[in-house]
Amino acid sequence: MYIPMYKNRMYENIFLNKYGHLFEHEKIMPYIEIIDLKIGKKEYDEESIVMHYDGLINTKYFIDFFTFLASEYSQIDTTKLKYSLDLRSETPDKYIKRLKSTKVSNKAIPVISIKRGREKLLDVESIKAVIRNLQIEKEEIAVRIEAFLYSKFKDVITSLLRESDYLFYDIMEESTDPFILDLMDFNNDDKFKKIITSSPRKRDITNASYLESGYTDLIDNHLRKDYKELFFDGSADYSGLKDDLPKAGGGGYGAALAMLYDFKMNSYYTITNKDTKDGSAGYEFVIHELERDLIKKKLRLNDDCLAYQFIKDEFIETGKNGNYAKWNLVTLIRQLSEIKLSTKYYL
Repeated sequence: MYIPMYKNRMYENIFLNKYGHLFEHEKIMPYIEIIDLKIGKKEYDEESIVMHYDGLINTKYFIDFFTFLASEYSQIDTTKLKYSLDLRSETPDKYIKRLKSTKVSNKAIPVISIKRGREKLLDVESIKAVIRNLQIEKEEIAVRIEAFLYSKFKDVITSLLRESDYLFYDIMEESTDPFILDLMDFNNDDKFKKIITSSPRKRDITNASYLESGYTDLIDNHLRKDYKELFFDGSADYSGLKDDLPKAGGGGYGAALAMLYDFKMNSYYTITNKDTKDGSAGYEFVIHELERDLIKKKLRLNDDCLAYQFIKDEFIETGKNGNYAKWNLVTLIRQLSEIKLSTKYYL
């Protein structure tokens, strides 16, 4: 099972709107981190935003009302993150009520997120209360826990999760090495479903660090294939994007980057215009490189590739280059397209 993770920013919402019908139950199920209740110009409450995604997504999906530790992300745009920031100090009772808003949907699986940023949930009794209250309302729930916290709360979580529930064990940007003792505890006798969760594209690696044209070794995707060896039922990550939040400011400069997943290599092929002064205009080089016969053949850029269809429609046929956000959308489309092809191989 592969769980692609999305924050509900503009282009992730565009992606879910256009491609949400392509997910496959128990093979590819999306995980949505709610960082804002506004989509476009429309304001939602929790129940209505769940129903919005219900209309887009063809399978069950995970909903995480997202907050974060202050030191975890840099240069954030607080004006776009008021919702998430307000959740930091939320009481367990208020959190339970928020999670129960998913009752309006038979598809939405609420995620109890246990992390250092959710300061009032970090004790055994509070965790027990949230899990038990939510299980009364929902046949399936999920618990996501930062790996650094797992040993402290393992007993209460594993004793309460049912066969229908999910555990997301989140190593974030780390390798599995620091958590080897935790990982040795997992086995095939665990009654709940286990998803190893990570962010393999690190935030501190800039676009210009990636190859001008080639398979990058800066992103380690081995958990997409190796999760079974660790006794997990699936893996989750950010679909080729960074685990990042909206930034404040920005001067428009930077390396134009295309990041295209190749399931046969289990690797990302990157095309980068290294001249950061070009900014998004550098995508002219990226498109020219993508159109080379050698690259098209290597990456199977044909009518079966949803990302290539998008590139043709949005850029090649219009003579436009696109911007960073649109090329992040290309990354998401390519990821889903390739993972769907790969399901017959290793999911």
